[in-house]
Amino acid sequence: MERDRRILLISPRIDSRFTKSYRPELSENLGLAYLAGYLESRGVTATILDLNSRNLNTEDLINLVKEGNYPLVGISGNSPYYLSDSINFSRLFREKGIVSHITIGGHSATFRAEQVLNEYATLDSVVRGEGEITLYELFEAINNNRDLRGVLGITYRDKGKIQRNENRPVITDLDNLPFPNHYNLEAAIKSGESAHILTSRGCPGGCSFCIVPLSTRWRPRSPRNVLEEITLLYNKGARNFVIDDENYTGHCDRGRDRAIEIANLIIDQGLRIRYKASLRVDDINEALLERMIASGLTRVNVGVESFNQRQLDLYNKHITPEQSVKVIEMLIRMKLNATLGMIMFDPYVSLDELQNNHDNMRRFATHFNFKKTRTHLRPMKGSAIWSRLKNEGLLIEKKDYDDFYHFKNPEAARVFESMECSKETMKELERDYEKFIEAYLKLGKKDRVLASSIKSTVETKMTLMWLDILQHLINSAKQNRTNSPVPQDIIEQQKKISKLLSDAMQLY
Repeated sequence: MERDRRILLISPRIDSRFTKSYRPELSENLGLAYLAGYLESRGVTATILDLNSRNLNTEDLINLVKEGNYPLVGISGNSPYYLSDSINFSRLFREKGIVSHITIGGHSATFRAEQVLNEYATLDSVVRGEGEITLYELFEAINNNRDLRGVLGITYRDKGKIQRNENRPVITDLDNLPFPNHYNLEAAIKSGESAHILTSRGCPGGCSFCIVPLSTRWRPRSPRNVLEEITLLYNKGARNFVIDDENYTGHCDRGRDRAIEIANLIIDQGLRIRYKASLRVDDINEALLERMIASGLTRVNVGVESFNQRQLDLYNKHITPEQSVKVIEMLIRMKLNATLGMIMFDPYVSLDELQNNHDNMRRFATHFNFKKTRTHLRPMKGSAIWSRLKNEGLLIEKKDYDDFYHFKNPEAARVFESMECSKETMKELERDYEKFIEAYLKLGKKDRVLASSIKSTVETKMTLMWLDILQHLINSAKQNRTNSPVPQDIIEQQKKISKLLSDAMQLY
């Protein structure tokens, strides 16, 4: 009898906190897209069910899975922010009599494999690390009633006991992987959204808060292989791209040379594209940026993280504040858009450090979009900082896996808590902004160009407003004032920005 060669891959809904700058219904889970591409190249039909782009209620989802009767159901557990939701699907499926083998994978699931299997009897296995080969071998073992001991890279339940097989070696030649199954490409192109591509894996950076690089070895695809995928997507109508690499230039001369070679190939082929990429502070130079800009680079994401050396050392960034300032000034000089990542709060932060970060952010806030002024270090299991905080007794482990910590400095803790409380005061503005962005993202190309100046103005004004709130709270903490309300002049700023948003909404 011919065996059923089908797999269902599920991508949970992304928390709305992280979807304000894009439309999740037009995005893709690139990890699942790669899994599907690999599985289908080996004769396994892989169906991707992305709950961000499929409007399904819980009952519809359960019925779809039950009626499909898949031998194996894989669920993405990539982020700690929806890991508990991912796991909860297995409970719902079991309650409705679904008997498929249920596995979960992704970065967060990888580092909690034994924990989630011990806590959730409804899960059968965890795929650790890169999943293409592992998931295929797991499927073949299940489908042929073979023992799972021979499948590298899985942790699984066997007769009531949790078994952990050896790690699977990382894939060294990424050119040999089939291109991902870009399952949402047509909808994204039609709406003017970006196609997402991955040109390398791994990262040698070693940031203490990071769990993304499952291998510190940087493994790039060849420039020709990257160009082949870009051309394939270009011929399907894609003109905007996001490069989702953990480290696009690999933090090495070879990586910077590769980025320039990819840029040259794009130019030589006459591909008129726009793209975004993430670069480290200490990888950026003018020659690199000039060639990338000529090939279509329109924005870079740069992890500045802090203007305090103590924080940079804690984060293991291997950079200095002076390097960051020079790069920021270079980006201004070259008129290149940038998003500058900051981690304002950590367990050891002082008021003076918050003040220094505030002053430098205000210095550049009219030029660039900082990723909020109230970001904090997130200790994710598998990161070096998580282990350190646990050893020091500062870690606060949570049932939803979104762990936190105790602050060493009570004044800084009060500023952080007050920033969180201030969100309640400003919630009407934040809600107006979200409505505006939702409308903005649905605009056609022509209208979006016209609205972009309003968007830029609003975001700058909101950043400056939050910096004013931060300054007010720092001053209050220094003067040992508690429960200090948001000053009236900041409330007036909020009203003016809300009026600007309201007027803009009338236009669209």
